[in-house]
Amino acid sequence: MIMQRCRVFFHTMKVEMYFNLHYQTKEQLIRAMKKYISYYNFERIRHTLKGKTPM
Repeated sequence: MIMQRCRVFFHTMKVEMYFNLHYQTKEQLIRAMKKYISYYNFERIRHTLKGKTPM
């Protein structure tokens, strides 16, 4: 169950974050990933929460 959730998260991150984007350095990629994880955890609207954000 946990592995499935991880797969879903990384698939979603790939689709939403990497589509048509190119990063020049590893640091840019890491910074973008941290920003996306924060967005995903605190701001992204969830259907399972009836359109609310997690926090």
